[in-house]
Amino acid sequence: MSRPFVYFGSALFISLLIYSYCGVYTAAAVFLVSEICSVPVFLLRKKHALLRKIFTCICALLLSSSLFTFKTTLEYEPAQTLCTDSICTVSGTVYKYSNDYGNHYYTLSNISVDGKQTNIKIRINSKHKADAEIDDKLTVSVRGIYSLEDSVSALNYKSDGIYIRAYSSEKPEVLPAERHSPLFYFDAIRRGVSDSLTDVFPTDFAAVADALLTGNKTSLSRDIQLNFSHSGISHLFAVSGFHLTFWTSAIYMLLRNLPGRNKKLLQSIILIIFVIFFMGITGFTGSVVRAGIMQIILFSGGFIRRKSDPLNSLFIALTLILTANPFAVTSISLQMSFFATLGLITLGEPAFSLISGIKPFIRPVKIYKIISSLLSTALISLIASLFTVFISAVTFDCYSFASPLTNLLCVPVAQLIMPLSIIGTAFSFFPPASSPCIFLCNVIIKYILAVSEFIADLSWAVIDAQSSGVVLCLGIITFAVIISVVVFRKKRKMLYISMTVCSAAFLVLSVTTEITESFTHKITVCSVGNGSAIILRSGNRNIILGCGGDNNSEYIFTNNINNVNTKSFDLLLIPRNTETEASYAGVLAGKYSFDNVLATTQNLDISADSLLDSDAKRSNECNVRIDGRTNLLYINNDRFSGARIESPDFTCTIIYKATSDFSAVPESWSSADLLITRENLPRTDLSRFDNIFISTDRDIIYDNPNIYSTKTDGTLRYVTTLTGGEIIYAD
Repeated sequence: MSRPFVYFGSALFISLLIYSYCGVYTAAAVFLVSEICSVPVFLLRKKHALLRKIFTCICALLLSSSLFTFKTTLEYEPAQTLCTDSICTVSGTVYKYSNDYGNHYYTLSNISVDGKQTNIKIRINSKHKADAEIDDKLTVSVRGIYSLEDSVSALNYKSDGIYIRAYSSEKPEVLPAERHSPLFYFDAIRRGVSDSLTDVFPTDFAAVADALLTGNKTSLSRDIQLNFSHSGISHLFAVSGFHLTFWTSAIYMLLRNLPGRNKKLLQSIILIIFVIFFMGITGFTGSVVRAGIMQIILFSGGFIRRKSDPLNSLFIALTLILTANPFAVTSISLQMSFFATLGLITLGEPAFSLISGIKPFIRPVKIYKIISSLLSTALISLIASLFTVFISAVTFDCYSFASPLTNLLCVPVAQLIMPLSIIGTAFSFFPPASSPCIFLCNVIIKYILAVSEFIADLSWAVIDAQSSGVVLCLGIITFAVIISVVVFRKKRKMLYISMTVCSAAFLVLSVTTEITESFTHKITVCSVGNGSAIILRSGNRNIILGCGGDNNSEYIFTNNINNVNTKSFDLLLIPRNTETEASYAGVLAGKYSFDNVLATTQNLDISADSLLDSDAKRSNECNVRIDGRTNLLYINNDRFSGARIESPDFTCTIIYKATSDFSAVPESWSSADLLITRENLPRTDLSRFDNIFISTDRDIIYDNPNIYSTKTDGTLRYVTTLTGGEIIYAD
């Protein structure tokens, strides 16, 4: 059977992905069915090639069920038993550290909770920076331990072995490590590279060069990250095959003139050692591990004198990763890297042969080389987009439509940043050698930043994919692409026709979605406990109506804001000076920018006041025109505190104070498509509201089926459609 790992790895990947969403009982059921089916298939497999493939897939199902069940039983479920609302002391070894605008995140391994030792990781959000390094022991008092809910971001943490989180306002205690693991030294090298780049480049330029070289994005500003994401070139920061192939090719060129009869063997050994080293300094992320294993398999040909098959190598890498960690199947970086590589392997050859077909019609040869290089970049980006667009839509609720264009403009020159930045920093002691490299690198980075910002600001650069209809269409297009590759892989003409049809369908869907977006409203009620944290998107306008909640849900609030995928908001409304409406004002001041800020006339605390610059307005009433179709009204006084959103096809009433008297506002406020309120229901006829969203931290049972609770349903989303209906999400 040719390419056995393609069948084995596919079954392993698909089954583990299903278990991740359906749970351990599904894994147990699949194991039982597979075990029953394996006996007759095993006995008959030699008589038919198809049965051999089926038996290979059954073996993969048995393995995946066993791995997922053991991982869940031995790690995930014991981690959930540690969850508590009580204050407790957590100690552990520092495994990873990151920071984000004043918040410090420590991932601890081998933790103990109030003296009880466990072999589990925890992610702690602290307001204080501890002088801690990898392998140091950190002890901190936390305000309870909480499970990472089953959201997309939680599944991504789960792939790293992180199942629980905690919040701390206390300063951590640090005990230096007596011994250091290899991770410490890899991290030290990575920090050394970052420091060297900072010494010779401006801040933002050093951050971009560092992200390209090592995948370290901690120094990148949020605007730069959003620009790269919206313009479709954020893959430059996800260190994978693009970076690894560049460096291994450069090293191979240096080693090609090695003397001796065992030159190939020595080259392979050196390249494999470098690949392992490179994976270490880039943090062993899913994408770089996938690329690294493929490269190791490729270079192993020097030992066995046999050429590796790219497709089989890809699935061998996937199988090894998932066998070592079955939860890695939910890693977004691994999924994006795997499917992009799968697309390039399966469609790369037909695409390049199509480009070669125009060679006889273009003269001179130099012109052809330039055109073929540009066409190759565009086709590679288009192929990668078609194979990853569904994952991007499901994960981020959007996808970059401008990706092929931005890649065409940026990727060819981005490759030069890596060697230029290395030479510029390595020879910084000798300006005649380093200065030209640093100058050229600065010019290239400035160009890429300018292009990405320009394209990201285009209204059609990012297509919203929150609608289930859009996601379904993208799924059908992706499925059609894969089926076309399988069915027409040897019929080039039919393959070209099918890819053209799929690309045209992708184009029509994107244009249609962009047009309909201007007529929709999206309201997100964040699960922040008994507080008001509401995000409104009306057409292309983005507004935050209240920024309160408990400390333990700060990451939920910021994650929901990040999902809006915008660099700045049109308006922030701080309706009351209470913890339930203003506790996250300081967080917003550090992370985001607002064109307008409207706050109550009541005195705000320091964190909220930091948002109020000279252009901010203070008022207890307002009537703001959001866009050509939608108005926002706000009232805050002793009798009533709330807001009203009105457009021809949608109305929403928001109550900030439960004791609000509806007789103090126009009668129209007493009915709406949607009512948003906090824990205690307002004193009014609730039957006049089609749907009711309640932000609460208590389990409350309501008789009305149209009442949704953040405690029960998680974050709530209400999305209107072009026809006036609505889609309600709870996650």
